[in-house]
Amino acid sequence: MPEGRAAWLAAAGMVHLLVVASGCAPTARRDAATAFDPDSIPEAYRYSTAALMGPGATRAFQITPAGDLYNGEWVVRVRPSIEGASGQAARRQLNPRSFASADPGLVDPAPADSPKVIAFEERWRPVADWARRNGPVRWEFEAVALPEPAPRDSGLIVSLLAIAHNGGAVPCTAKLELALEPPDSVPAFVAFDSPEARPSYRWGSGSSKDTVHAWSGLHGGSDVRASWRLAPGESRSQRFVLPAYPTAAAALASWARVPHARRVSEVREHWDAEVRRGARFELGDREVEDALRAALVVLLSCRERRGALWVPIGGPFQYRDVWLRDGARAACALSVAGFTREARELVAGLAEFQWPEGAFLSQRGQLDGTGQAMWAFEQALLRPRPADSLGGFADAALRAWRWSERQRELGRATGWSLRRDAAVRRAARQRAGARPAGGHRRLGDRRLSLRGTAAAGCRSTRGSGLGRSLPRPIPRRVRARSRAHRLARHPAVVAEHGA
Repeated sequence: MPEGRAAWLAAAGMVHLLVVASGCAPTARRDAATAFDPDSIPEAYRYSTAALMGPGATRAFQITPAGDLYNGEWVVRVRPSIEGASGQAARRQLNPRSFASADPGLVDPAPADSPKVIAFEERWRPVADWARRNGPVRWEFEAVALPEPAPRDSGLIVSLLAIAHNGGAVPCTAKLELALEPPDSVPAFVAFDSPEARPSYRWGSGSSKDTVHAWSGLHGGSDVRASWRLAPGESRSQRFVLPAYPTAAAALASWARVPHARRVSEVREHWDAEVRRGARFELGDREVEDALRAALVVLLSCRERRGALWVPIGGPFQYRDVWLRDGARAACALSVAGFTREARELVAGLAEFQWPEGAFLSQRGQLDGTGQAMWAFEQALLRPRPADSLGGFADAALRAWRWSERQRELGRATGWSLRRDAAVRRAARQRAGARPAGGHRRLGDRRLSLRGTAAAGCRSTRGSGLGRSLPRPIPRRVRARSRAHRLARHPAVVAEHGA
């Protein structure tokens, strides 16, 4: 497989949902029909990570390169180890004859290696699997995420299953510790609703009304521990339930009564059904088709509710906010993929970012949002056929067009020229110095003007598409301006005067 495609597939497959609950079994293996070795999946990045997220959720869990889970407020440290496995003792368990003379006093616990790859079923379905090696013991982890029961369905609960398997020739003691800790001093991201004051994180194990941050059948305070004496070839398992928000122990205990295997089946059934109701792509390459399915899981999961509205977010972690440019493309992609209802819900959410003056702005320093919103209206509301109610969107597009025209007239009144030569532009950049924080382009740059306000004017043609679907005609001035903007974007004009 070409290296570029491998990187794309790995990137598309690293974002999805997860859930964690409790239970212990003498022997446990994952479903043989769907089990696979995650280490057999190519990893395009130096460190493997994954996102456990879901539609409508306001937090997500990251599976870190160390094999821990982090939700933006606290970290679940996962520390598997075996006793008597340091130095030669580990190799002695793998081959006792060669190391019969090894020092029997080597009994310090040896921690497991970090995961090599964190992978998902068929590289798209959000059932995460990863493995960690510990001498003769192989630790296997599986996690899925599901929404909390209503009315707390903006949160997630992760069901995590940990399995220890002794592949050595002699018995050994496997130990597993899960600790709730604050994040590092410089975390990769912080949840927007994380409290300033850090509480004491604690595990729950019963059905009390106490608020806890994780739950299992093991008793503990800030950490829980399991220890098993494993015979050769023996496996033992433990399940954990990890909520994205502090939750009553009784609620988590009730949720944990459904076995982990059933929770995994729920995730499979949900996402298989979701993918089936969209467009189907037959490309003759299963890996590329799976990458498209993974992209759909990401698009559907990167949506949040704001009151009665849905909005697209830039990502589950540090980019958990709305950008009109990114959101417009997400809505368009969902529309093309056959998710018409979701796409129209997103553009209805984007419409809320229109300012009273008519412009669409979601982030400072990004003036192209007006054109992006108008384009998204057309893409989502006219495909595959016009929506039932277009009047409000057409009016919003007209107000945006009028704002854009006012900015163009204001620009002409200032005497600015959009055709300055390269030397003048370089001098202006040198005088301006570094780019202002949060902005991708400086206000004086003609590319910003053209790609922002002029692009909005050009895309009034797209807004006209909404108008053509209305019983009332769009203003003649808008049609004339749209033709003028199309002419201004003609390749011959751009080649002569620059874009």
